[in-house]
Amino acid sequence: MLSNIASTILGLLLVYASVLDQHLVLSPAWTWLGSIAGVAIIALALRSRGLDYHPWHANTALVLGVFLIAATLIERAIATPNAAVTWIVFWAGLLVAFFALWAALYRPSAEVMAEE
Repeated sequence: MLSNIASTILGLLLVYASVLDQHLVLSPAWTWLGSIAGVAIIALALRSRGLDYHPWHANTALVLGVFLIAATLIERAIATPNAAVTWIVFWAGLLVAFFALWAALYRPSAEVMAEE
């Protein structure tokens, strides 16, 4: 559960950076910061994968972390429009935060647990 909360906070920080601190997202340092954020998302997703009731939340976050790393490396290799970078960071952060919060709060009812 703590890894899901950490993923939620990290996702919200990515959304904040893309909306309110665009100088950070559009700076050359973002390549490394975005890659570090992607690695952190992957590490937290791998930790959450074995602890969650359903692993699909963590699997989705894992894919989004890989996508964020790939996007930052592609951005480093070729010129990428500022709007594309902003939207990629926004949606990756929003979806990671949404699914991680869902996984942190979701607990099946006692009836479902008794059936299994």
